[in-house]
Amino acid sequence: MKNAIYLSLIIPVYNVANYIVDCMSSIASQELENCQVLFVDDGSKDESVHVIEHYLQNHPQFNWQIVHKPNGGLSSARNYGLRFAQGEYVWFIDSDDMLAESAVHLLKTMIQKRPVDTVIFGYQRFIDIPKSEHFENVSSEVQSGKNFLADIFSRRRESYAWSFITKRSLYLNGAVRFPEGRNYEDMATTYQIAYFSQTVVSTDQRLYLYRDRKGSISNHVSSQYANDLFANLSDCQHFFLQHPSSSYSENFGDFAAYYALLAYQQNFTKQMYQKLLSVFKQLDLCKLNRRYQVAYLLARMRLLRAVQMIRTRLNHSWD
Repeated sequence: MKNAIYLSLIIPVYNVANYIVDCMSSIASQELENCQVLFVDDGSKDESVHVIEHYLQNHPQFNWQIVHKPNGGLSSARNYGLRFAQGEYVWFIDSDDMLAESAVHLLKTMIQKRPVDTVIFGYQRFIDIPKSEHFENVSSEVQSGKNFLADIFSRRRESYAWSFITKRSLYLNGAVRFPEGRNYEDMATTYQIAYFSQTVVSTDQRLYLYRDRKGSISNHVSSQYANDLFANLSDCQHFFLQHPSSSYSENFGDFAAYYALLAYQQNFTKQMYQKLLSVFKQLDLCKLNRRYQVAYLLARMRLLRAVQMIRTRLNHSWD
């Protein structure tokens, strides 16, 4: 690793002029030897690119790159960034988020200890920039990609693309690409990375800082987002028809039920109702968590919307 680039940080950029300096400053404070920092301008219409260029002019010591493309969405920008990535590992970073202090150094340390395909880690949500945490020793454990996959389907681990670094070869050799023109793109790809990973190192240390803001996908509700959730579930089922896995067969039921119900609750329409029924017809209802059995029964009785409104007022969900 002395001369070769071991980590590519890929940062898609679109209309984040108010946040990008925070992101860049958190990257600039890292140990970046043998790292590639790549910004992908996805046709920004605000001052984002100007802010980046001005920052780099004032910090000539950073040999960071910026590439430009027409607007195509987050998935398109990530896929485009992969074309320019040179590192053995890649890390997708959202341009309104930040890295924790010494995150890159700690990840490098974990990689150097043993051969590893993927490193997964914790994160912290924030609205106001949190005080930095200093990590001296980071506890970690080794697991198989099979266990990582089981953790995703049991929802012990979330599917965010920024919550792990992984070998670039897994994206390239496995032909893993983010689905363009679709939301919840992380959900559609992380299970593939888990499947193709042989050795995974995991730590609960919060090495990533996720900015919680109203403009994010997680705060949108519409028929498009509901359709995208159902599309992701369909793609996942198709993938494992071609790549059988016990982690999938043993754990996918609750995963599918959760996201199908989430999609339906985002858009209570006849079309979404039919899609919900289609998903549940493929599941073994007897093996589902009781809460999903109850929710499905309420949906069949056309009572789920009313019950959900009551639960929302009581600040509950189907989690």
